[in-house]
Amino acid sequence: MFTYIHCYMPQTFDAYVKKGFFGKNDGVKIHQIISLNDSKKFNMMAAKGSVLHSIIKNLNCFFYVDRLQGGCFYEDYPFDLELISEYQNILGDKFLGFQMHEWMSNFKSDLDRITSCCADWNQESIEKSILKTYPYPYVYLESQTVAEFSSKNNPQTIEEFLKQSVEMFSKRQKSVNGLILPCDSAYMAPKLEIELGAKTITPEIGAQTANTRIQISYMRGMSRAYGIPFGTYYEPWGGAPFSACYYKKDNINEWGIGESKDFPFVTQGENGGSSRSLQKRLHLYSYLSGARFISEEWGMCNTFYDWNDFEITPYGKVKLDFLRFVDRNPDIGKQYTPIAVVLPSDLRVLDLFSKEDEYLGYPVSGDKLNTIKIVRKGLEILFAASSDMLGNETKSMVNSRMPDAFDIIHEDNTAALKNYEYLVDLTSNPLFSKKHNNICDIHDVMDILHLLLPVNVKGDIHWFVNKKTDGRWLLTIFNNSGIDRSVEKGELTIPEAAKSVEIFMKDGATLKRIEGSDKISFNDNKYTVTIDGGDWFFAEF
Repeated sequence: MFTYIHCYMPQTFDAYVKKGFFGKNDGVKIHQIISLNDSKKFNMMAAKGSVLHSIIKNLNCFFYVDRLQGGCFYEDYPFDLELISEYQNILGDKFLGFQMHEWMSNFKSDLDRITSCCADWNQESIEKSILKTYPYPYVYLESQTVAEFSSKNNPQTIEEFLKQSVEMFSKRQKSVNGLILPCDSAYMAPKLEIELGAKTITPEIGAQTANTRIQISYMRGMSRAYGIPFGTYYEPWGGAPFSACYYKKDNINEWGIGESKDFPFVTQGENGGSSRSLQKRLHLYSYLSGARFISEEWGMCNTFYDWNDFEITPYGKVKLDFLRFVDRNPDIGKQYTPIAVVLPSDLRVLDLFSKEDEYLGYPVSGDKLNTIKIVRKGLEILFAASSDMLGNETKSMVNSRMPDAFDIIHEDNTAALKNYEYLVDLTSNPLFSKKHNNICDIHDVMDILHLLLPVNVKGDIHWFVNKKTDGRWLLTIFNNSGIDRSVEKGELTIPEAAKSVEIFMKDGATLKRIEGSDKISFNDNKYTVTIDGGDWFFAEF
């Protein structure tokens, strides 16, 4: 059962329910940041006997705290362990815990920030240097306190960095009864997180992070391999100039952040950030690709223009339309992924951002570099854009020559490997290939998928199929090209980005459009659908 996890605020919750946003399967979260009053933080906001406690107890709904650290000034907050146990007792697995946001990449950016401005590695020097270079109300570190950084050496190698990352994760686990909800973007680490006790995994998706298909395929593959759920976390940053959208007419928001002088971020009103088209496609993709839940980073201040009349914004309308889509389509089955892309067992983090000769921001060479190159090249062939993308939202949701039909797992996920008809070997381990007789050459994948998939779509575009519980199939096609987003002009669709794709059915199947583009025709034993830039097509057969 799919869940939308909404931001809880006392002044908005009743309106949120009355406006139709909160469904019977939905959940809540609270935001936590150092700049919020103590009354809005976990120990007081969620205290036993509080309004929030009563709501969660009565609804028996999903709940989590956004966040433990990352993406904001770090605070060594003393979480009430007895209160955490209370929610564990009430909700069981529905208490998802405390989001640890972009934890490893934030740790690396903190290290880079310190070394760029600090001459000496000690507590006094680090604190003074950071406050002088970044004159915000709090020390601009996102992953640890100054005392924690100064108590250890500045890691100089990948091994030292990973060792300290593991120590940090384990320490945070103890502070919240083992209930970390990791959320990854640049450094995808589900393997490491699961090894360290994570019970749910989550990617942050949005215009900032490269190739959402890789993020989702990796999280879904690891979720299936270990029998744990995954969700997605939508962030609305992007556009030109780069910013966050902000529809609310004042500076009162769920994060307690007023202006850019308080925190290193910029909002640009309702034309800021990424597009409503991308918001829609990321939400739909999350649901159709198997996410157990979705939540959002800057949701409440963008859903309504104000918190008095609660007029719904375009952002809010996209969210509401998505929720009604879920209501109309409760049976989406499972995305069909007959091929597993297999990574090395010792590659515990998938780095989506570092330079060609780096891994996790550190220089790498020899066999390690060769292994990383094989992984990156393989993922590029299977997932990367294969045709020109128009507009300025071309990094996250992309069109591709390859159908979206892969899970990503590791070579030591032995039991899970048996669930796939074919394997693409990116392990660099000759022993792995000897153990499995269903490994296919990466250059044969397209031909294999033409045989395995129940339908074929001709055209460089993003498409995949789901098998429903009743045995029927769903076809989803996204045209991810053609949206240009700017503060100056708002959201523009580029006409030249429209794509006409040919859909070839098998076994005499008939395609029935459900939603999306209605520019569909049938002749010569094939369907032709024209999909405008940023639009989609959804059908059943």
